[in-house]
Amino acid sequence: MAASAGAYVCPDHKTCVPSAAEFTSCPGVKGTHWDVSLSVAERVAYVVNRTTVKEQAAQLWNWAPALYDPPMPAFNWLDDDEHGVKQHHATSFPNGGSLGSTWSPATLAAVGNAVATEARGLLNGFVRSGNRGMYENGVGITLYAPNMNLVRDPRWGRAQEVYSEDPELSSALVTAFVEGIQARHANGSMLAAACCKHYAFYDLENEPVTRFVFDARVNAANTWETYLAVFRHCIVTAKGASVMASYNAVNGVPTAADPNLLNGVLRDRWGFEGFVVGDYDAAANIVNTHHYCPDYECAAAAAWNAGLDQEGGGVDVISAIPDAVAAGKLSASTVAASFGRLLRTRILLGLFDPPTYSAYNAIDNSTKYVESPAHKQLAFTAAVQGTCLYKNARNALPLDASTVQLAVIGPQAAEQALLQGNYAVAPDAGVVTLLEGLGAYVSGQNESRSCAFEADTDYYLAGQAGVAASSPAVCCSMCSWNPECAVWTWYESQCYLKPAGLKPTHSPGRVSGKPVPSGSPRVTFAPGCNAVGCSDESGFAAAGTLAAAADAVIVVLGLNQTFERETHDRTTIDFPQGQYDLVSYLRSVTTAPLIGVLVHGGTLAFHDMVDNLDAIVDVWYPGEEGGNALAAVVFGAANPAGRTPVTYYAGDWQLPQPGNMDLFSGLGTTYRYFVGEPVFPFGHGLSYTTFAYSDLRLPTAAIAPCAGFTATVRVTNTGKRDGDEVVQLYVSLPDATVPTAHIRLAAFARVGIAAGASVDVALDVSAERLSVVYNGTATSGPGLWQPTLAVEAGAVHVGVGGGQPHFYHGALEGVVTVASSSTACNFGA
Repeated sequence: MAASAGAYVCPDHKTCVPSAAEFTSCPGVKGTHWDVSLSVAERVAYVVNRTTVKEQAAQLWNWAPALYDPPMPAFNWLDDDEHGVKQHHATSFPNGGSLGSTWSPATLAAVGNAVATEARGLLNGFVRSGNRGMYENGVGITLYAPNMNLVRDPRWGRAQEVYSEDPELSSALVTAFVEGIQARHANGSMLAAACCKHYAFYDLENEPVTRFVFDARVNAANTWETYLAVFRHCIVTAKGASVMASYNAVNGVPTAADPNLLNGVLRDRWGFEGFVVGDYDAAANIVNTHHYCPDYECAAAAAWNAGLDQEGGGVDVISAIPDAVAAGKLSASTVAASFGRLLRTRILLGLFDPPTYSAYNAIDNSTKYVESPAHKQLAFTAAVQGTCLYKNARNALPLDASTVQLAVIGPQAAEQALLQGNYAVAPDAGVVTLLEGLGAYVSGQNESRSCAFEADTDYYLAGQAGVAASSPAVCCSMCSWNPECAVWTWYESQCYLKPAGLKPTHSPGRVSGKPVPSGSPRVTFAPGCNAVGCSDESGFAAAGTLAAAADAVIVVLGLNQTFERETHDRTTIDFPQGQYDLVSYLRSVTTAPLIGVLVHGGTLAFHDMVDNLDAIVDVWYPGEEGGNALAAVVFGAANPAGRTPVTYYAGDWQLPQPGNMDLFSGLGTTYRYFVGEPVFPFGHGLSYTTFAYSDLRLPTAAIAPCAGFTATVRVTNTGKRDGDEVVQLYVSLPDATVPTAHIRLAAFARVGIAAGASVDVALDVSAERLSVVYNGTATSGPGLWQPTLAVEAGAVHVGVGGGQPHFYHGALEGVVTVASSSTACNFGA
């Protein structure tokens, strides 16, 4: 029938009703998967019972095709939206290291909800523009986020994506982020679906071998105390909608084909009801890289019998599913169950509901929901909260913006994409660079400096070395803040800063420009190095001239995606050598405060740099508001309260052997096992104010083994500035009868305290944080996959303060006694 204006096309694509409000009167709705009066299970069964094994198998990958009887539109499952929707029209939030440094579950919940809201708005806008089903990565509401693996080795290329090295901190942040993504409407539908990835034992890219062939050798103690702990909270506590099986193998079995990990731990032990997707082509790699199976038919049987539901990649394995069923290697009911789990997720997302049934359908891609002012403010707040101050000698910070003559050194200071880290594209709203943020704060302007652009033009200067710059806009910014630059030329990702008096030549492909004077002359810039790698030191002298004339110097240091990324691990935690040389040179030419600002994912080794810098500020990869966030902290508008979620080691000699998953080996891996001396310990961070701890109250009577306990402590802001404190409670188990971590974070809280005020902070310690693993050396069978977890009788040493008790002056300590031992505590593991 012909459709009138405002008419709604029914699911059968043949019938129209006058409006979306009359959806339920469409033919083929009542009693089908489109009928919201049925239970989710009934809606799933309707489709499953009317489709063949071949049709079901075709649905079990990222780009599910449309079904016509029963009618169901095509669907794209793949959306890598870890810290913002991967689209230009979206907000770019801080990357994982910065979010982890907030130690704020409330902030993670807000960011997760914002990402999901923007994802929903972009999908709704996409569909309403006349598109259905197939869309690019980032326009969808099944998010492949968060990445919850732990930082075992800081050289890992994807350390930038994850939140910490600690299971308690990461569990709290992951739970909040997932609950923010999966916010439930009153009718039960989810805003978006989260994915608990990468399951499990995944934390390397290509050192010592690639992730596609790596076989993680683990024992029961490491598995249950550390590697699986965060996944349990994502699944049991936060009810994550899906789990991603990782590329690696575990003790000889690829994770995508491991029945102990998938059906065993996930479904039987933890009661997981969602679906399991393999990382991109992980199912195919059962054949191609692990050589665990000789062909795809074998791989299909191995993976789906183990508990995989979806191939996150190509179709080689799912194409072999019907043959595996026909050969008796795989049951039709197993295929149907996988299809049903995927369908259940789409139903829970409201994708088969009447258009007016959920308020989530009213979200659109306007700036009311996507790149909204509220989300931009949240990006700023998260970046500020994640900024860490590690050193502040001579009270170098905060600076006085009203008087300071500030020199900013380092090519990273002017870069935009650098601040986003990986899994991001440039947002339409732009990225505020560190240089722009600092300059705008001093000048009181809210816009970056501008240039008059000249296409196909070069201001030639013989023999001049370039500086790495990702775009002409970055080159413009470098020149605009450099007092010696009168004109610039950009070509092939190189920026050439040039003096006055040069004449232009016609040069196709090159872009030149002249800065338009504006802003404050009290902020100056020189790149110093030719790139982040700093292999050319010819720019040191010009940087030194600016530094020598300044009241304070900020030097931007760290890494970018050339050094650390997915597929690429570092082989050292050293900075590029040229960055050490730059800091030493600047220290030699100025006695003014020298402030190092770190932009990076994995941690770095300072060596003598730590002595040459008066202050060290860590912004990680802070997202689109990174420059404004840095300025707020540096100039004192915000009081830093980020705490490092990882250990800063002294050098490579303190690190584990690449690929060694045993946390007890060597000096111990992560702060919980490490017996060396770090440069900055896990949990460290300074403030512009001071805090004092008093009146620690612990249970005086012995506690039951499965009860856990609550500690209360009074925290007083003894300084003159309002500020946040991160209150941290650590435990150790001196009476443990089996090897275990020598210290562990058991509870924490980020609290705001006004100057001069005191607050009482209650910290709940779960029995899980007091448990140990019996038969912890087991590497197979029930000893590994069905372990005995115990809370043992004896003393629990407790330390409470603004950091680990061994490193934090003023921490309070006490003892709690566990009355008896138990292996029957029900904390879900």
